[in-house]
Amino acid sequence: MNDATRELGAALGVAVLGSIAASQYSAKVQPLVASLPASIRSTATSSIAGAIQTANGLRGAAGRALTLGAQHAFVDGVHFAVTVGAVLAAIASVVVYRYLPRVLAPEGALHGPVESLENVAELGLGGVPPEVAETKSESETETESDELAERLR
Repeated sequence: MNDATRELGAALGVAVLGSIAASQYSAKVQPLVASLPASIRSTATSSIAGAIQTANGLRGAAGRALTLGAQHAFVDGVHFAVTVGAVLAAIASVVVYRYLPRVLAPEGALHGPVESLENVAELGLGGVPPEVAETKSESETETESDELAERLR
């Protein structure tokens, strides 16, 4: 579950922050390409690679201005997205600090080293951990421990 949430968070983070950066880039490049024909305007506003490709087709100062403007727009978009990410991380840390418990209460079926060893061995042999701790006599525990040791050999 931990890996799944981490992967989901990474994918969402890339998608959301990438969308923020792209929208900022597009908004800042729009005034630079307003005078260009519509066919190449969409290429220039879609990505920085498209803007540089478009700028290479323009002559002289117009091409250099579009290249420089697209580069600045890209950096500004990424800067804004990183700032949004930092703000979201700060909010998440405040929420975690406020609402997560300070100390976790010990719970579960594991009560001692013998029971822990038994449960680990059961998991290693394809079993499932018990949900409720069983109360066993000392002789039953010794017999099961001996059987477990035999199986592990």
